[in-house]
Amino acid sequence: MPFLYATIVLISATIWLIPPIRQFGTRFFFFFLLLGLADAIPLMLMQIYKLTSLPYYLVVSYLLLLALYDKGTLKNKIVLILAVLVPVVMIAFIYPNPAIQRLLFFLLHGLVLLRVIHMMGLDLLKTQALSGYFVVLIFYELLTLIKFFNLLVKVADISVLSNFYIVTGVQITIGIFFIIFKENDRRIRVKLE
Repeated sequence: MPFLYATIVLISATIWLIPPIRQFGTRFFFFFLLLGLADAIPLMLMQIYKLTSLPYYLVVSYLLLLALYDKGTLKNKIVLILAVLVPVVMIAFIYPNPAIQRLLFFLLHGLVLLRVIHMMGLDLLKTQALSGYFVVLIFYELLTLIKFFNLLVKVADISVLSNFYIVTGVQITIGIFFIIFKENDRRIRVKLE
């Protein structure tokens, strides 16, 4: 593993452990806690056990989606949640197929993206203000999808490693944004009148 790559991965994993502390007590706490652990735990598993991280990321991606719903909704949909969790775990760990795993990753993060857009829409209707918090969260999810997609299929006219450095650098900046700002911070809201 190149030194620069390892350094950027370590910096990213460290930065993303801090937003859950800042977001503690907000409705996004569990989302950011999962994001923070999503890089740190696979990094340890890969170093100690030489395991691949995609199966773990699939389960975390599903949990990220669930973290965007309130407890009441999750309680009412527990059968559906478990009915979806079982195939996710099976695809991730029991019957791994790389093509299906990649498709599931895109599907789950696509659903996370749609959920954040929905939440932003509801917030916009309620407050009559555009929240920079949601805009940045949507941008983060888009970057996650782009980074993963470009790792699989070289889309841009730059190397996969260069793309990783650029996108991860932007994601580190986004992590710093979520260390500074919470959802209801008025400094990142634009009133629509």
